[in-house]
Amino acid sequence: MERAERVGQLLLARGWRVSVAESTAGGLISAALLQVAGASRYYERGVVAYTRAAKIDTLGMPPSLYTAQGSVHREAVKAMAEGVRRLSNAQVGVAESGVAGPGAGNSGLAIGTVWAAVVTPEREFQRELHLPGNRVEVMEGIVERILAMLEEVLTPPQFA
Repeated sequence: MERAERVGQLLLARGWRVSVAESTAGGLISAALLQVAGASRYYERGVVAYTRAAKIDTLGMPPSLYTAQGSVHREAVKAMAEGVRRLSNAQVGVAESGVAGPGAGNSGLAIGTVWAAVVTPEREFQRELHLPGNRVEVMEGIVERILAMLEEVLTPPQFA
């Protein structure tokens, strides 16, 4: 079974829906989740918020946070995940923002630096990623790591 399918089953088991706020991945996370038959039972919506204005206007990221930290930061992706949850009334919000290359842009961060967040009613989880490769490989790596984070966050703890 593919990871996206396992994530879908975990969401269904909880009766939860997911919404995704993507920047660097450009919609690939949503595409991965939607490739699974029956995704309409747990996938609510996706937003590609690539620009500063999109993150602020659409997802409600505080302008002061963006100015102080930029969008590739723990608090920024948390705000994006919370914003897409509010926008959609989904129980799970997922967000990512990073540097895919080929240049570092204005951030000064290394290519492959990405922050990711998963926010649920039970917990908030952010992780800094350092992904190797060219632009496409970084984007694909984001999808793999986000799906792994979702699986980790949604899997109930196992007690011996």
